[in-house]
Amino acid sequence: MAAAEASPDEALIQSLEIMTWNVNGVKSKKDEIIPRLKELDKDIYLIQETRSSRTELNLLSIENYQTHHAHYTNPKTGRSQRGVAILIKKEIPFTFNSKERDSEGRYLIVRGEYGGAELTLVNIYAPASRKDRPKFFKNIFEKLKGSTNIIMGGDFNLVMDRFMDSANTDKQRKPRSNALIKDYMETCDLCDIWRQRNPDSKEYTCRSVSRIDYFLISKSLREHVTGCEILEIKISDHYPVVLKLCGPDVFLIKLPRLRDGGGAWISAFVNLITGHTLTLGHIRTGLKGHIMEKLEEELETTEEPDHTPFHTYLEDLWDILRDKYPTTITQVKWRKGESGADYLQRVKDLWVQQSGTDLNDQTKVRYRRAVEAGCPKPVRNKLRETRGLSSMLLEEWEEHVCRHINDYNENETQESQLLSGFAKLNLQTERTSERKVMTQKQTSSDVAIIKDSPVTQRLTSVQGPYQVENRRCYNCRNVGHISRYCPESRNGGSRNNNYHGNRRRGWRQNRN
Repeated sequence: MAAAEASPDEALIQSLEIMTWNVNGVKSKKDEIIPRLKELDKDIYLIQETRSSRTELNLLSIENYQTHHAHYTNPKTGRSQRGVAILIKKEIPFTFNSKERDSEGRYLIVRGEYGGAELTLVNIYAPASRKDRPKFFKNIFEKLKGSTNIIMGGDFNLVMDRFMDSANTDKQRKPRSNALIKDYMETCDLCDIWRQRNPDSKEYTCRSVSRIDYFLISKSLREHVTGCEILEIKISDHYPVVLKLCGPDVFLIKLPRLRDGGGAWISAFVNLITGHTLTLGHIRTGLKGHIMEKLEEELETTEEPDHTPFHTYLEDLWDILRDKYPTTITQVKWRKGESGADYLQRVKDLWVQQSGTDLNDQTKVRYRRAVEAGCPKPVRNKLRETRGLSSMLLEEWEEHVCRHINDYNENETQESQLLSGFAKLNLQTERTSERKVMTQKQTSSDVAIIKDSPVTQRLTSVQGPYQVENRRCYNCRNVGHISRYCPESRNGGSRNNNYHGNRRRGWRQNRN
């Protein structure tokens, strides 16, 4: 299996973490911002709204970081405004080539090489005024024409999607700069990486409940992005956004162990690097310390690896790994309900995938052992009882395995049907008994409630019919019965209500 050949001048961005953050002034929050940046320990920082003058640029200086500034001082007031900065860790393999900064402290462009690839870093602090934004963005994107591997971050001071990036949808208009920036994104082949990775999420980067801080990156870098997230750090009125990219050395974490088979390892490696622009130098850098120290002499590419064709190098690596680390599959577990033919075909496909070769005379024995170890226990017992099974041809042996597995499936189906029938019958019996018990409990509880009710106790505790002790009748004012059962009342009831149709006039007649 060979991957697409890459030219030597093509390269791959290696692992990198970049953070953009509008700090809303460094001078007043220096004791909070600098320790937090040191704690986060990112490779590159894009800082906006530093508000630092030429003499105050050292406020944002951090040890082991190379700092680039673009500052602005208002000539009328003498106050420092705007300002952007890019901090690059000295330990990372970044080679500085050039920079271009705005005299008004709105943008800073740093060009260089990172890991052998061209990299363009852009930090912007866009104007808040709608009238000034179109001119600003037009100027920025004109400068980026022809650049590759662009990573643009910063405070754009606009909402690209007023329904997804803002909570105040009624107040948000669609300014001309939105359409302009989207057109330039298509021209420069850029994308909003956070939105692409979170198409349905509503998260905001500013206290105005909107997402106005972005990372726009070249679409060619999307395959290297492993994460893009918004951090809830409440030092400023903006939240920082972190972009994470990875390189071939990070890919190796996902690879299987060599002892599981060289064919499996190289298959996984080819799948990981498919679509990436790699040179042999980058492959050796990524594999260094993993396997290359053991195989460089056999590959014979130690001196000038990049002059070797990519597919030739990969084929040589494939052959060496297959021979040096043969595939060993101990067992492939049978899945419940799987037919014998499907099970054997799955084992064969897995074998070819991990070894890179079809079954041969040397691997047939290991293939049989893997199948027998993964079969259900009753099937394994049947296979052991079969005479001459080990001396059978592979096709005849597979027929025996298929028959035993299919018989086991049929027996399991019948047993499950019987068990389900018994289970249904037991369930019906249990439900019937539960209904009887619940009925008895309900009846006894109803009787207890009736016996314990205040009305029942009151009526059963009196002496004589319809009599209640210490109660005065509202009709005759006598003690010993209630007005509802007063013998002097025509229809019963109280003089204070119209109970059972009793009228005040009728009560007076009865009273007289």
